[in-house]
Amino acid sequence: MEQIKCPKCETQIQADNVTDMLTNLQKHLITHEGKPPLFPEPEPPGEWEERSAQFTIFDEEGQEMVGMLMGFDTIKIHDKEIRRARIKTAHGTNSFLLTTQLEPLLLDLPENTTVRIRYEGEVKSAAGHRVKRFRVWTLKGAP
Repeated sequence: MEQIKCPKCETQIQADNVTDMLTNLQKHLITHEGKPPLFPEPEPPGEWEERSAQFTIFDEEGQEMVGMLMGFDTIKIHDKEIRRARIKTAHGTNSFLLTTQLEPLLLDLPENTTVRIRYEGEVKSAAGHRVKRFRVWTLKGAP
Protein backbone atom coordinates (compact mmCIF):
# COMPACT_ATOMS: atom_id res chain seq x y z
CA MET A 1 0.00 0.00 0.00
CA GLU A 2 1.47 3.36 -1.06
CA GLN A 3 0.91 6.49 1.06
CA ILE A 4 1.50 10.23 0.78
CA LYS A 5 0.41 13.27 2.80
CA CYS A 6 -1.42 16.16 1.19
CA PRO A 7 1.08 19.06 1.14
CA LYS A 8 -1.72 21.54 1.94
CA CYS A 9 -3.64 19.88 4.79
CA GLU A 10 -1.55 16.83 5.87
CA THR A 11 -4.40 14.39 5.05
CA GLN A 12 -3.07 10.86 4.45
CA ILE A 13 -3.74 9.68 0.86
CA GLN A 14 -3.22 5.99 0.06
CA ALA A 15 -3.72 3.50 -2.77
CA ASP A 16 -2.50 0.11 -3.95
CA ASN A 17 0.04 1.64 -6.36
CA VAL A 18 1.85 4.92 -7.00
CA THR A 19 -0.26 5.84 -10.05
CA ASP A 20 -3.56 5.49 -8.16
CA MET A 21 -2.08 7.27 -5.14
CA LEU A 22 -1.11 10.30 -7.26
CA THR A 23 -4.54 10.31 -8.94
CA ASN A 24 -6.22 10.23 -5.52
CA LEU A 25 -3.96 13.04 -4.31
CA GLN A 26 -4.85 15.18 -7.31
CA LYS A 27 -8.57 14.61 -6.74
CA HIS A 28 -8.09 15.53 -3.08
CA LEU A 29 -6.18 18.71 -3.95
CA ILE A 30 -9.06 19.87 -6.14
CA THR A 31 -11.20 19.97 -2.99
CA HIS A 32 -8.99 22.82 -1.71
CA GLU A 33 -11.21 25.55 -3.17
CA GLY A 34 -9.50 28.30 -5.11
CA LYS A 35 -6.12 26.55 -5.07
CA PRO A 36 -4.74 24.93 -8.23
CA PRO A 37 -3.92 21.21 -8.13
CA LEU A 38 -0.30 20.28 -7.41
CA PHE A 39 -0.08 18.04 -10.48
CA PRO A 40 -1.37 19.22 -13.88
CA GLU A 41 -3.94 17.19 -15.81
CA PRO A 42 -2.28 14.66 -18.15
CA GLU A 43 -1.89 15.46 -21.82
CA PRO A 44 -4.70 14.19 -24.05
CA PRO A 45 -3.96 11.08 -26.14
CA GLY A 46 -2.20 11.68 -29.41
CA GLU A 47 1.44 11.23 -30.28
CA TRP A 48 2.35 10.69 -26.61
CA GLU A 49 2.62 7.26 -25.01
CA GLU A 50 2.01 6.90 -21.29
CA ARG A 51 4.72 5.12 -19.32
CA SER A 52 4.12 2.86 -16.38
CA ALA A 53 6.65 1.41 -13.97
CA GLN A 54 7.52 -2.26 -14.30
CA PHE A 55 7.94 -3.39 -10.70
CA THR A 56 8.32 -7.07 -9.90
CA ILE A 57 7.37 -8.76 -6.65
CA PHE A 58 8.65 -12.29 -6.34
CA ASP A 59 5.76 -14.18 -4.78
CA GLU A 60 5.43 -17.47 -6.70
CA GLU A 61 7.98 -20.19 -6.11
CA GLY A 62 9.93 -20.84 -9.32
CA GLN A 63 9.29 -17.33 -10.68
CA GLU A 64 12.26 -16.22 -12.80
CA MET A 65 13.64 -13.07 -14.34
CA VAL A 66 16.30 -13.12 -17.07
CA GLY A 67 17.96 -9.98 -18.35
CA MET A 68 20.79 -7.49 -18.18
CA LEU A 69 21.63 -5.88 -14.85
CA MET A 70 21.20 -2.13 -15.34
CA GLY A 71 22.13 -0.97 -11.84
CA PHE A 72 21.04 -0.32 -8.28
CA ASP A 73 19.55 2.57 -6.37
CA THR A 74 18.07 3.29 -2.98
CA ILE A 75 14.43 4.23 -2.43
CA LYS A 76 12.56 5.27 0.69
CA ILE A 77 9.54 3.21 1.77
CA HIS A 78 7.81 3.95 5.08
CA ASP A 79 10.79 6.03 6.32
CA LYS A 80 13.17 3.13 5.55
CA GLU A 81 15.85 3.17 2.87
CA ILE A 82 15.74 0.03 0.74
CA ARG A 83 18.03 -1.02 -2.10
CA ARG A 84 16.48 -1.78 -5.49
CA ALA A 85 17.85 -3.46 -8.62
CA ARG A 86 16.94 -2.74 -12.25
CA ILE A 87 17.02 -5.51 -14.88
CA LYS A 88 16.43 -4.97 -18.61
CA THR A 89 14.41 -7.92 -19.89
CA ALA A 90 12.84 -8.76 -23.25
CA HIS A 91 9.67 -7.05 -21.93
CA GLY A 92 11.29 -3.80 -20.75
CA THR A 93 13.14 -2.65 -17.65
CA ASN A 94 11.91 -4.15 -14.37
CA SER A 95 12.89 -3.25 -10.84
CA PHE A 96 12.60 -5.17 -7.59
CA LEU A 97 13.61 -4.76 -3.98
CA LEU A 98 16.77 -6.46 -2.81
CA THR A 99 16.21 -8.84 0.08
CA THR A 100 18.84 -9.62 2.68
CA GLN A 101 19.57 -12.91 0.91
CA LEU A 102 19.42 -11.59 -2.69
CA GLU A 103 21.50 -8.42 -2.30
CA PRO A 104 24.91 -10.10 -1.79
CA LEU A 105 24.27 -12.33 -4.83
CA LEU A 106 23.86 -9.30 -7.13
CA LEU A 107 25.61 -6.32 -5.57
CA ASP A 108 29.16 -7.11 -6.73
CA LEU A 109 28.13 -7.80 -10.35
CA PRO A 110 29.05 -5.09 -12.86
CA GLU A 111 26.35 -3.33 -14.86
CA ASN A 112 25.40 -5.03 -18.15
CA THR A 113 25.95 -8.52 -16.70
CA THR A 114 23.31 -10.96 -17.96
CA VAL A 115 21.63 -12.62 -14.99
CA ARG A 116 18.99 -15.21 -14.30
CA ILE A 117 17.20 -14.91 -10.96
CA ARG A 118 14.89 -17.59 -9.58
CA TYR A 119 12.71 -17.23 -6.50
CA GLU A 120 12.95 -20.47 -4.50
CA GLY A 121 10.28 -19.75 -1.89
CA GLU A 122 10.36 -18.80 1.77
CA VAL A 123 12.40 -20.45 4.51
CA LYS A 124 12.79 -19.78 8.22
CA SER A 125 15.96 -18.00 9.28
CA ALA A 126 17.96 -19.02 12.35
CA ALA A 127 16.15 -16.22 14.20
CA GLY A 128 12.77 -17.72 13.21
CA HIS A 129 11.85 -15.06 10.62
CA ARG A 130 10.52 -16.02 7.20
CA VAL A 131 12.92 -14.93 4.45
CA LYS A 132 12.71 -15.21 0.68
CA ARG A 133 15.36 -17.45 -0.90
CA PHE A 134 16.80 -16.87 -4.38
CA ARG A 135 19.29 -18.43 -6.77
CA VAL A 136 21.25 -16.29 -9.23
CA TRP A 137 23.19 -17.34 -12.33
CA THR A 138 25.37 -15.36 -14.73
CA LEU A 139 26.51 -16.37 -18.19
CA LYS A 140 29.80 -18.30 -18.16
CA GLY A 141 32.73 -15.94 -18.27
CA ALA A 142 30.88 -13.17 -16.43
CA PRO A 143 32.14 -12.14 -12.97
